[in-house]
Amino acid sequence: MIPACAQPNKRKLTPLLVQRLRPQARAYLVWDTVQRGLALPVEPSGYMAYKVVYRHHKKQLRSAT
Repeated sequence: MIPACAQPNKRKLTPLLVQRLRPQARAYLVWDTVQRGLALPVEPSGYMAYKVVYRHHKKQLRSAT
């Protein structure tokens, strides 16, 4: 059995899902299953901001919106 912390948290990011996400004791990421590289970090304070991970000329870049 794979531990829960090793399983990626992948869901289809819909407005309803984002509205229902609740903060936990530790920050966590919810990755989108439709758009590759799109994630939504949820902080313990309840703050959420979309995060995009992409590559350009073989360099990994991260962007938060």
